[in-house]
Amino acid sequence: MRHPKAKTKYEEIQKLYDYCLKIGINAELVKLYDGYCIIFPNDTDIIQHMGSYKNEFCVEPAIGCRRDYTPCSLDEARYLVRYHKERLNRRANDEQC
Repeated sequence: MRHPKAKTKYEEIQKLYDYCLKIGINAELVKLYDGYCIIFPNDTDIIQHMGSYKNEFCVEPAIGCRRDYTPCSLDEARYLVRYHKERLNRRANDEQC
């Protein structure tokens, strides 16, 4: 499912969003600057826009993993969300400290 206002410039994040839904992650795709942000139930995110390493072929995770704040390819990001699926799908107020 595509975001209604999605353009093809940042198709990696759109494909990653579709993948998240496919594997059962209740993510939300929102507009962010000139690109998009996938927000996960635990309040972490993955972004892709002009300010995220200025690379339209990579996404930038901030999900509490070793690859946070570094450019990731679509395949790397798919692996990360699949690996961290259970934690990403927990609502923020259910997280353990």
